[in-house]
Amino acid sequence: MTITTGPPKKRETYARQAAENQDTNRQAQAARNEWKDDTREESSSDDSNRP
Repeated sequence: MTITTGPPKKRETYARQAAENQDTNRQAQAARNEWKDDTREESSSDDSNRP
């Protein structure tokens, strides 16, 4: 089950989609939070100017 949040669809959007013969009751797209591991060999903070 996918839980999506956000504002409800506006009436104007329903009317436009119906006029364009598009599906007006389509499932919302789920948010993606894909984590990508750090592929660096070692940290590059050695050359940083930060204290």
